[in-house]
Amino acid sequence: MNSERATPGFGSALVTGATGFLRLHLCQRLAACGVRTTAMVRLTSNADRVAQLQETADVVVTGPDTADITQTVLHARPDMIFHLAATYIPGFGPTDIAALRR
Repeated sequence: MNSERATPGFGSALVTGATGFLRLHLCQRLAACGVRTTAMVRLTSNADRVAQLQETADVVVTGPDTADITQTVLHARPDMIFHLAATYIPGFGPTDIAALRR
């Protein structure tokens, strides 16, 4: 198996939900490939994960307001967006649908 990996065909990326396990590693991999990476995280994100991200990405903390998210995208001007943010609610029910949609 060849250990060389192809480099992405884009120069900048925005990753939402960047403190998640896979998304954190995606940010690290993108940065290792020379991609200017912006990591979008929530106000309530794990501080240790945010600190890890700051080593390889420009971290932007946003609230749930659409204007915050729009400003982040306009500021980052990414060539590619990896929208991977999610809300995890174990055993969710019908009353949780609004939170999952946000």
